[in-house]
Amino acid sequence: SFVGLQREPSATYTMSIVSPRLVSLVITAAILSYTNGFASTISGTSFVNNRVPTTTKLGSTTETSHEIVRVDLSDDRDYPIYIGAKFSEEESAKILRSHIVGNTVLVVTSDRIASFGHLDRYEKILKDSDPDLRVEVLVLPDGEVNKTIDVLGLILTKALELALDRKSTFVALGGGVIGDMVGFASAIYQRGINFIQVPTTVMAMVDSS
Repeated sequence: SFVGLQREPSATYTMSIVSPRLVSLVITAAILSYTNGFASTISGTSFVNNRVPTTTKLGSTTETSHEIVRVDLSDDRDYPIYIGAKFSEEESAKILRSHIVGNTVLVVTSDRIASFGHLDRYEKILKDSDPDLRVEVLVLPDGEVNKTIDVLGLILTKALELALDRKSTFVALGGGVIGDMVGFASAIYQRGINFIQVPTTVMAMVDSS
């Protein structure tokens, strides 16, 4: 899974956070990671890898290994890709909150993903990350057939009804359709706001990266 951050960001998910400056982050069902590592250059793009082992206690001790790949771009558009597994809810909350600029989040998902209980899980993770964080939810119809202007309008209308400002953050919880729709909405709402991608399919994880 991956988490992506962009500028004005079952068990394994991909997440992207988009800020007005296009920063993209990728997380995997438990992605989390911090610095220190090696760097290499490929076709003019610099990638920085960092691997940090972490031990977390949740009834029992679980060790998770986190890796980060940083893509260096110009104009402050760099973005890290966090890769890992078996992240605890506490770890996920810490990582997500660290990439939320303001105090309001709109989680957008599909009715199919919501039916699996993933929406409830991530809503709880976000609320636990900060008691002052305002978490709103929007559930859209599932499927490629619903990748339309009308459905896109539902996201923008919801944001306007909630009076979300440029410091707000969109969270896309779902597959490629949700990721595409929420990503585009975040790019045009208020001339660009923060965006976090939480992919639930392999294709969405690749798109998020």
